[in-house]
Amino acid sequence: MALQVEAQGAQVRRTADFHPTAWGDFFLKREPEDKMLVSAWKDEAGVLKEKVRKMLTTPPPEDKILEKLSLIDDVIRLGIGYHFQKEIDDAILQILKMDEYHGSEDISTIALGFRLLRQRGYYVSSDVFHKFVDAKGNFKENLSKDWVGLFNLYEASYLSIPGEKILDEAREITREHLKSLVNDLPSPVAEQVNRTLHRPLQRKVEKYEQLQYIPIYEKLDARNEVVLKLAKLDFNVVQSIYREEVRSLTE
Repeated sequence: MALQVEAQGAQVRRTADFHPTAWGDFFLKREPEDKMLVSAWKDEAGVLKEKVRKMLTTPPPEDKILEKLSLIDDVIRLGIGYHFQKEIDDAILQILKMDEYHGSEDISTIALGFRLLRQRGYYVSSDVFHKFVDAKGNFKENLSKDWVGLFNLYEASYLSIPGEKILDEAREITREHLKSLVNDLPSPVAEQVNRTLHRPLQRKVEKYEQLQYIPIYEKLDARNEVVLKLAKLDFNVVQSIYREEVRSLTE
């Protein structure tokens, strides 16, 4: 009897009025992912990961600190940093212990190191920027034409904490200087600066930043071909996983 009552109740239940899926049947009509191709991507990516891991774990020469920091930053921006969390932390902390880093008079080296440390959750004082300020408390004039230094300082300023006046001032000054320089910069550097002025790294979605940054990075003279290829393969592999998940959800 109880089973019969439940069955009758089930017949009169109102069905939910769900709206149609936003995807329609787009993912249902797509051909399933080529498993052999995806497997080949994964195998090649596995080889490249070890090469990048070696790059990250090799201590930098004293005159190559900025180059090593830039490699770490590119790995993160290209969306493959999650493969090398420990290696990245170890490399940054290793650089932090180097006297050559603390004694550097290069704004890009100091600003990039500062940003990477704070991004990873490590505290570093904003006092590191006082060496770039004159007796009147203004940033030195020679920085105004250094677009790389301005770019890195601008990005670093978005990791300020309340009360860090020097970084608040740096943000305003670097923004104005970058705006005045951007039209004279070559492609793809100009596109990179414009994107950062529109939305700094700290306000971007990592996976979307990977999609946007790969075409810019592959045009840069300083690109690392191994890192670039791994970023593309990793994007393809992750995208194939997402497609299959959405296909399953749509069904």
